[in-house]
Amino acid sequence: MKRWGFRLLGLVALLALLGGEAALPGNYLSRRDTFRLHLPLREFFVREVQAGRFPTWNELDGLGASVPGTAVAAVTHPLQLLLAVFTPGTALKWQILLCLMLAGLGSALLARRLGGPEATWWLAGIAYGGSGYLISSTDNFTYLHGAALLPWVVLCAEKVGARPSLVGSVSLGAVLSLGLHGGDVQGALLASVLSLVWAVAVSAQRVRAALYVVLAGAVMLALSAPLLPAIAATAIDSGRAAGLSPEEVLRWSLSPIRLLELPFGPLVPIDLLDFHGPLLAQPLGGHTGALWVASEFVGITVLVLAPLGLMRGPLASARRYAVLAGVGLLLSLGSAGGLYVLLMKVVPGWSAFRYPEKMMPLAVLGLALLAARGAGLAAGKGHRWSAGIVGLLVLPFAVAIDAEVVTWVFTRLDASAALLSPEVAERIADGLRASASAGLVACVVLGLISWRRPGALGWAAAGVLALQAAWCAHGLMETRPAEDLALRPSLLETVLAAGGARTRLAAWPERYTYRGERFAATAAARRGDFEAISPDHNMRFGVGNIYAYLPGASGEIDRACSLRPQCTSACARRLGAGLCIVSPSTVQAAVGRGAVVLAQMEQPQLVLLRDPLARPWASVPGVRRLDRPELLREEFMREESALPALLLGAEREYEAAPNAVTSWQRPRPGLAEIQLTLEQENLLVVAEQCARGWTATIDGRPAPTVRVDGGLCGVKVAAGTHGVQLRYSPPGWPWVWLIFALAALGCAGVAGRTRWTR
Repeated sequence: MKRWGFRLLGLVALLALLGGEAALPGNYLSRRDTFRLHLPLREFFVREVQAGRFPTWNELDGLGASVPGTAVAAVTHPLQLLLAVFTPGTALKWQILLCLMLAGLGSALLARRLGGPEATWWLAGIAYGGSGYLISSTDNFTYLHGAALLPWVVLCAEKVGARPSLVGSVSLGAVLSLGLHGGDVQGALLASVLSLVWAVAVSAQRVRAALYVVLAGAVMLALSAPLLPAIAATAIDSGRAAGLSPEEVLRWSLSPIRLLELPFGPLVPIDLLDFHGPLLAQPLGGHTGALWVASEFVGITVLVLAPLGLMRGPLASARRYAVLAGVGLLLSLGSAGGLYVLLMKVVPGWSAFRYPEKMMPLAVLGLALLAARGAGLAAGKGHRWSAGIVGLLVLPFAVAIDAEVVTWVFTRLDASAALLSPEVAERIADGLRASASAGLVACVVLGLISWRRPGALGWAAAGVLALQAAWCAHGLMETRPAEDLALRPSLLETVLAAGGARTRLAAWPERYTYRGERFAATAAARRGDFEAISPDHNMRFGVGNIYAYLPGASGEIDRACSLRPQCTSACARRLGAGLCIVSPSTVQAAVGRGAVVLAQMEQPQLVLLRDPLARPWASVPGVRRLDRPELLREEFMREESALPALLLGAEREYEAAPNAVTSWQRPRPGLAEIQLTLEQENLLVVAEQCARGWTATIDGRPAPTVRVDGGLCGVKVAAGTHGVQLRYSPPGWPWVWLIFALAALGCAGVAGRTRWTR
């Protein structure tokens, strides 16, 4: 018991060392998607639960979005129970920190299966859970969670392969289902394939092992049943299931130059990357002035010990981890590696997923396990290994200590690097020298220990790696005091007074301008997004924004208008954007198209506009018949004061009835009630995404819905006064919950029976 107490204390100490200020109470994580997307989603979740509802439809995200279909909302994940105890900011922070602990623990348990001493377990756990990729991914819960589950998937697959059993199959299925509940759909699918390959490779009874993995897949599907129909419907409606363009898929591929970060840590100091993102990120394979993750650090200790893991003893498990590392690295390189491009061409559905750098956890896990095995072998061989270890550790740094070599390569990657000031270039070089010097010190320490006390090499390697990881993790977790979450945007009251709670907003300015203040690029974007109430901060204040951070809108609308139609354009007007927040440079053009200035602010410079020509949320705008889908974009972009609905394959056209809608209300997000009076049959158009799951009734009788303007909801209504009700229920609900309940009971029964038998 005392040993487990020390282990727990060690885990807490590691979390404090790597997390830094993030582990302190009163702080929340504020970098990128954590603050921009995941925090508003959790605040929305809490509001819905407090209102006595399970969140199914989010009317504030774009044109409305299915909550279970969005996947990344992770509303059914067990970690959301933390929201019952903590505030959304604190709960999200601990969800993220727990993912780091789970990642390290899973890797440590895998290392234990390799048979090395306990020190090598800690080495593997630190190498994976404290890697630059996972620490950097604390800005995005979805992909961090998928990476945290990876070692557990491999662990369960190994157990199924070594001894196929029902309990092992159930355990593997439960872990795989957590991936879907966490929102990483691609990660869950890839983990399923990996588990099958891994179990078959491990097992002496390959057919039996494969059957048990297939059973695990069935358990995964059953435990994920409440989500799967909604996710499939969203993928089909948004066009993701049909695939994305190669350019979009391969965006955020790992640049080969960033392989230098594996031993060094970040090539560019985080604060410089925050200030000079467009100049520094693009040469390193970034996009929109940012890198996918800010660091790819694994440590020189891991890189040197990993090859040693392939040198002696039974090599079957070591080779599997070497293949895992190699495949993960090739996938992460995207177009440079070639494998991701090949899979796009030959694997159905692969092109629906983007950002190859997401595959890097495969490489990191493989290297971590090889390093653990290498440390165990080296410590056991004593002096015969010492000279080789010292040489392998020190020689790379004999060259790399002069970081001018790395700087020379970096500055020739892209012409934009030449625009950097000499001071910035010197800061980059100084940072690389400091990282190289720290690595060299680590090498010398490990070399001396391996010479004098080879049996202590595992503990020394784990300790040195922990210190180097903490060095490289500095700044990767950005925190802010919780008091900041009580702030409200300056324009919010004016927006609400202008009907912002009932009229959609179009707000995501191209750039933010500040007078007399200098902000880092990331800080300026964070503050600007907040003040502009842009995605997804609008959710925090009950204001709907037609711009969604996640591409979940109808594929037809996306192709016709793009994800961000210009304020006061015909597209924005059709989608119901009655209010706009824009930068001053675009005000004149918007006013020329009929917009009216309501308010403005100086820091940053933003202008609030009303567009009186925007279509109301519920209206009878008339119908223009459209015979060919390819004409949708052309018709959608027409600049007209009257905006009739566009209906593919319409039997007839209708005249507009501007005053037909007399009232509408929304008792809850997934329910809308509309009263209207018509002199003759017409089409009621609601500016809401007509996702699968929406049903309509007229005066209590079921009525069919039609897709208008490429993806909005329309209902044909006869002459007279009528009450129309629109209701959303996720596809398959409530029956899919029965499948989930039966699967959960079955899994509990298997676990309980196994425990009773033991």
